[in-house]
Amino acid sequence: MAMKQSKSISAKIIFLIILGFVISGCSKNSQESVPPIVTIDVPTPALMEPTPTSEPMALSVNGEGISLIEFEQEMKRFEAGLLDAGVSVPGEEECLQIVQDELINQLLLKQGAVDNGFSISGEDLQIRIVELTQKSGGADSFSQWLEATFFTDEIFKKAFERAIYSTWMRDQITANVAETAEQVHVRQIRVLDEGEARGILSNLQSGSDFATIAGLYDPETFGDLGWFPRGYLTQPAIDEAAFTLEPGGISEVIKTDIGYHIIQVIERDAQHKLAPDAFQHQKQQAIISWLNEKRAVSEVVITP
Repeated sequence: MAMKQSKSISAKIIFLIILGFVISGCSKNSQESVPPIVTIDVPTPALMEPTPTSEPMALSVNGEGISLIEFEQEMKRFEAGLLDAGVSVPGEEECLQIVQDELINQLLLKQGAVDNGFSISGEDLQIRIVELTQKSGGADSFSQWLEATFFTDEIFKKAFERAIYSTWMRDQITANVAETAEQVHVRQIRVLDEGEARGILSNLQSGSDFATIAGLYDPETFGDLGWFPRGYLTQPAIDEAAFTLEPGGISEVIKTDIGYHIIQVIERDAQHKLAPDAFQHQKQQAIISWLNEKRAVSEVVITP
């Protein structure tokens, strides 16, 4: 309380002193100059710009990122797609890996497209979105689709742009895939018991006709697998054996996770025209090879 009173008295004294100077100055001869008022420039403190908060990233490729919210929405779409297709959803870790790999591949393809001179302006992108909206039945229908597929407007725009770049780059990669390739024409005999398979092999080695025995186990196609290029079969062991045999050659018993196989190479051609599904397979293999090469020399960061 005493300190407050003291400050109040001091303030009054200072006020009276200043008032005295002002009165005395006014009563002097008008010819006398009034002392100049001294002003002090006090710098105005600069306004601090708010520090931007970086959006949490789920992963990045060569500095280009996928936000956490975008990744989470992609996970929801992936799982919902499997359920709609009647496919069981794998474990969380496997889902994470699949979605991560897909988004990394999209970024690699997009960056490859940019490196090869492809670009799309913001205006062109918006035109395509408008066209897509019209094809979907209008703005309301499109908005409902976005909501049902866990998209926000902004994230859809990013994903759609990546898809355009990725598609362009895929087309460039597959443009030079040949429509012919080294292929073999193969038939097989497949059984579930190893002992039975070895008995069949013994009969074949004794001169029994392969097609006749194959017909006993597969009356519809007589075990004919058709023509296929390297890497086409889902069972690598059969693929490997097929390309080591000459026409007419018969393999040993080959064990796979779906049974025991004996194969015979019927024909072989260094440049045989690919069937449509085999041609698509070759294109996919070209894309996988390109992605593997790019990923090996890229900086891929996955946020824990």
